[in-house]
Amino acid sequence: MHDRAQRVARISWYGVLVMTAVVTYFTFTVQPQVGNNLSAHPWGFLFPALAIAGLVLAALTSRPAKQRFLGSCAYLVGMLTSAAFGVFPYVLPARPDPNLGLTIWNTATSGYGLRIGLTWWIPGMVLALIYVTYVYRRFAGKVRLNGEGY
Repeated sequence: MHDRAQRVARISWYGVLVMTAVVTYFTFTVQPQVGNNLSAHPWGFLFPALAIAGLVLAALTSRPAKQRFLGSCAYLVGMLTSAAFGVFPYVLPARPDPNLGLTIWNTATSGYGLRIGLTWWIPGMVLALIYVTYVYRRFAGKVRLNGEGY
């Protein structure tokens, strides 16, 4: 199974590379806000650079699996932050008239609603972290079959 997963990962990497190039091309074609944000704030190139570095790290098969996993995580973070940076301040850009798009300012709720949301979000995240910690500790390690199993 390990060898099959390695083979699929190697083949899939090329697909991810091609699709990243296609998505990047169409992003700049369809959404001019991305180019505007990058030219106005050159530090925003850090996000696509993170995605490219993650993609390269994930491709290096001589690395341990943990480093390849971290590379794929860096790729995902880089792509998501690139998208968020690219369309900022829009939440839902509109075409052809950008004035009709939803921005972070015209979609935000009142201060009261934000405070209530934060008040409930904090204990919810604490509970989620406790649950994830419990699950990962409870099921840690390799599976060992005792005589019978799948």
